[in-house]
Amino acid sequence: MVVMEVKGYEIRPHASLWEADLQAAVLTGADLTGANLQAATLFVADLTGANLNSAILYSANLASATLVSADLSSANLTGADLTGADLTGANLIFANLWKANLTQANLSEAHLSSASLWEANLTGADLTGATLNSANLWEADLSGANLSGANLNSATLYSATLEKANLAGANLYSATLQEANLTGADLTGADLYSANMLRANLKGANLSETDLAAANLTEAVADEGTKWPDGFEPEMAGVIIEVGL
Repeated sequence: MVVMEVKGYEIRPHASLWEADLQAAVLTGADLTGANLQAATLFVADLTGANLNSAILYSANLASATLVSADLSSANLTGADLTGADLTGANLIFANLWKANLTQANLSEAHLSSASLWEANLTGADLTGATLNSANLWEADLSGANLSGANLNSATLYSATLEKANLAGANLYSATLQEANLTGADLTGADLYSANMLRANLKGANLSETDLAAANLTEAVADEGTKWPDGFEPEMAGVIIEVGL
């Protein structure tokens, strides 16, 4: 077992680092498997390639931290501040990010399968090419987020806010978008086969070239600005078109 000492703290698996001040610490490749970093300060820290599998990062400050290719699988990041953090290619499979702040975070190509992002703030986040299959994004805020090419197969986006989000080419096969706000969202070429869009807000959304076969659009709301695939008849699918409102 490799043990490091950084800023007077012992960096090792299962270390007790509760409320530790590791601001701007260089922890590249560090092994912090199962470590307790609850409420720790890791602002602008470099955790590139670090192993944080099953670590406790509850309410930790990771704003502007570098976590490129880090292993955060099964980590507890409840309420953590990851504003502007770089999580490119990070492993967040089964991670708990309930109410985490990921505003403007870079999660491109990140692995978030089965992760819990319930009520997380992902405003303006970059999730291009990210894997989010079976992820829980219940009531998450993804306003202005870039999810182009992301895999959201069977993901739960119940009541999520996706206003002006970029979902072009995204895989939303069997995803739950019930009561989601997709106002002004770009879904060009997205796969929405068998997606549940019951009572979703599609005003101004671009659904051209999307696959809506077997999708549930009952009581979804659209307007004159909503764009549909060629030949698709929204009223026949149960969509409510609001005109001049």
